[in-house]
Amino acid sequence: MTPPKFVFLNQSLARSILDASLASRHFPSFIFAGPRGVGKRTLALRYAQAANCLAEGERPCGSCSECVQVARLGHPDVKLIMPLKPETQSEDESRRTRDAQRLVDETMTRAAEFGLGKTRPESEAKWQIPISVIHWLRKEMAYAPQRGRRRVVIVIDADQMNPVSANAFLKTLEEPQRQTSFILVTERSHKLLDTIRSRCQTVGFACLPRRELAGLLMERCNVGEKQAKLAAEVSGGSLRKALDYLEAPDDFLVPQAREFFMKARPTLDDCRTIVDQADRIPIEGVIDSLTFLHDQALKASLGLESEYISQNPDLKSRVAGLDAQLMRRQLEVLLKARREFEFNVNRRLFLFALLSTLTASG
Repeated sequence: MTPPKFVFLNQSLARSILDASLASRHFPSFIFAGPRGVGKRTLALRYAQAANCLAEGERPCGSCSECVQVARLGHPDVKLIMPLKPETQSEDESRRTRDAQRLVDETMTRAAEFGLGKTRPESEAKWQIPISVIHWLRKEMAYAPQRGRRRVVIVIDADQMNPVSANAFLKTLEEPQRQTSFILVTERSHKLLDTIRSRCQTVGFACLPRRELAGLLMERCNVGEKQAKLAAEVSGGSLRKALDYLEAPDDFLVPQAREFFMKARPTLDDCRTIVDQADRIPIEGVIDSLTFLHDQALKASLGLESEYISQNPDLKSRVAGLDAQLMRRQLEVLLKARREFEFNVNRRLFLFALLSTLTASG
C-alpha cells in the first residue's frame, strides 16, 4: 500500500463554518469534534495556514513561506500540544522545575510529528496534557505574534486535560490575546468542561461516506477496488481506520472477541476466560470488535450486502440464519456499553457483565 500524501477530506459543513470565519475576519476559539481519522487535525492546520497566508484569501495558497512553515509545524505563531505519558511528581522543587521544562521541550519536539501529510501519532487514554504545558502557553500569549498575523494554538485530544490542566486552560480561554485563536480537537467533546465548551464554537465532523472513502483509497493509496471497498466498510467512515486496516488486517478484530462471537452458544466459562485476560487485551477493542461483528450479523439477517462477510466464509456460515431482532437487541447492549465504559472503574466486572448479558440474551 502506498500511503497518501496530503489528503483534504470533504467536510463541507466544517469548511463552510471556517470559510465564514476567515471571510469576516472573526476568529473565535473552536472545538473540532468528531470521530477519529476524518480530517479534524488537517482542517485545523489548514485554518492556521489561511489565517497567516501571504495571499490573504479564504483558502491558504499552501506554497508561501507562512503556509509551508505551518504545514511543518515550524511556524513560531502556530503551536500544537498533545497528551504526554504521565510521570510521578517529584517532591523536590528544583526537580519539578526541570521536569516541567522537559515536558515543554518534549511537546515542542513532538509537534512536528503532527504536520500536514503525516500519520497522526496515537496517544493512550491514560496520557494527559500537563499543567506545565498550559502554563507555558500562557507565557507565550503574553507577547504579540512573532511573525504572522495571528497566533493559532491547536490542542490535540483536548479531552485528556486533567482537572488542574483544564481549569488552567479555562483561564487561558477567558483572557486570550486579541491575535490568538484556539482549536480543540477531540473525539469526546462531552468530556470537556462545560465552561470550556461554552466559550468555544463547536464544529462537528462527520464520518466519511463509504463510496467516497473507497474512491479516495483507490486514487491516493494505490489500492484495488475490492480491497478499497472492504477497508472503507470496516473503517466506519474513518480514513485513519481504513489505512490501519490495510496496513494490518489481522489486527482489526481482537482475537478473543472474534472467538467468543464465533461460538454458537458461549458459556459463562467463556466469559471468564476473556475477563481473565482483561489486563492484557484492550477492553475497548473487545467491545468494538463485538459491535462490528454483531452489525455484520444484523446486515446478513436482513439480507443486506457485506463486503466483509463475503470475504470471510467462516463468518458467513456463523451468521447464516441468525435472528434479526436478537442481533438488534445485542447491538443495543454493545452500543450502550461503549458509551458507559469510560465511566466504570472496575473494568473486569464491567466486561464480565457485558459478556454474560450477551450470553444470556443469545
